[in-house]
Amino acid sequence: MRRGSNSQLGFNVSRDALVTDVDRRSPADVAGLRPFSHLVRVCGSDVVAMSYEQLLDVLRSASTSVVLTVIPPYNDGHDRRSNHCLYHIIYHIDHL
Repeated sequence: MRRGSNSQLGFNVSRDALVTDVDRRSPADVAGLRPFSHLVRVCGSDVVAMSYEQLLDVLRSASTSVVLTVIPPYNDGHDRRSNHCLYHIIYHIDHL
């Protein structure tokens, strides 16, 4: 899927790797990413080993695809931090 006109994936993430917002009809929304999902891995790298700046750099610099492993929120929207329920969300990004 193509990045939006502003070349973004369409979600915001906090310093503790929690997805805080997902833009409607963005690549993240279309792929099923939900607010309060917790990022565990980005492009094969463990988020726990990254600083916030490194996390943002990895997300911004992905060339053709971004692969996220997330812990999704509960159905009521509250975040969960255990790893018993991991999902992989794959974004295929075409260069503009």
